[in-house]
Amino acid sequence: MKITNHGNLDHSCCTVIKLNNVHIMLDCAANVGSLTPYLPFSALQIPRLDDLPPHHDLPDILKRTHGNTVLVNTSLHLVPPKNVDVSIIDAILISNSSQLTALPYIVTHPEFRGRVYATEPCVALGKLALIAICKYMEQCPTKRPKVDMSTIPSHVHPIFKTKTRLEEIYTAENIDACFSKITPVRYNEELELFGLVECVSIPAGHTIGSANWIIRAGDYKVSYVSSSSKLTNTTLQMDVMSLANPDVLIMSNLSLNPTFSPDNMLSEVCNMVISTVKLGGNVLVPCHASGVVLGLLEWLVENLTKSNLSDVPIFIVFSCS
Repeated sequence: MKITNHGNLDHSCCTVIKLNNVHIMLDCAANVGSLTPYLPFSALQIPRLDDLPPHHDLPDILKRTHGNTVLVNTSLHLVPPKNVDVSIIDAILISNSSQLTALPYIVTHPEFRGRVYATEPCVALGKLALIAICKYMEQCPTKRPKVDMSTIPSHVHPIFKTKTRLEEIYTAENIDACFSKITPVRYNEELELFGLVECVSIPAGHTIGSANWIIRAGDYKVSYVSSSSKLTNTTLQMDVMSLANPDVLIMSNLSLNPTFSPDNMLSEVCNMVISTVKLGGNVLVPCHASGVVLGLLEWLVENLTKSNLSDVPIFIVFSCS
């Protein structure tokens, strides 16, 4: 068996294994940290953004904030997996909705002929997250200027040191085309690839629909463990026993020594919200369209009710909501 890592060292997982001459990609994530150096998009005209002074290197593209941070005034770009030969990929197995951010780049490539598998919740939540990025860009009233990314100085942000790997963000059409090619699977459903390899997804306990994968070629067993949790929450409990006794164990995107207890953190947030509301204040909670923070709502409603604050309104404000 051959294992090749194509991901970045920032929780952007992408590994290709060759087993029985079958090439399987495990997760397909892009470096979303590459979105940080861009000038924020807004549906409104914001003078403090519009009036930012230009940077001397590229006055039309680079803007300098009052804290001397340099922002790039162009369309968003991501760092996809590196050096992937999409023509040899036979199947892509996705572990959770945060690990498919580079999937449109791979699946819509004209040379890709493989299959993509993920649990149904993972597909739904992942698509929502990608559409959110497109909606974020569409809300900007003015079009961003196009620019050759190789001209942006490397001092602006570390990602510009890897200029050849920057790809413009995908469109809604790319996303639809990509997700139309994904086959939803159930936990413990057996998938056969060309009669040579068998793949099975099992609960990872991380988020709704998150999965670890077991890959077999005859008596040879590979266990792939991505973001997982043994804590009891609203998801199915992690299946540990099925992962046991592999010939090869591949692990990615794991925290071996979690510092905080989620239950204690949720209680702390709820207490802060309640104390703020009692003082007549308002609370803003930033989160992704399909983020685990949404699980906070159940706790919040329960604790507000116990504190005789059940009449406090809760709003979800989002372009996709």
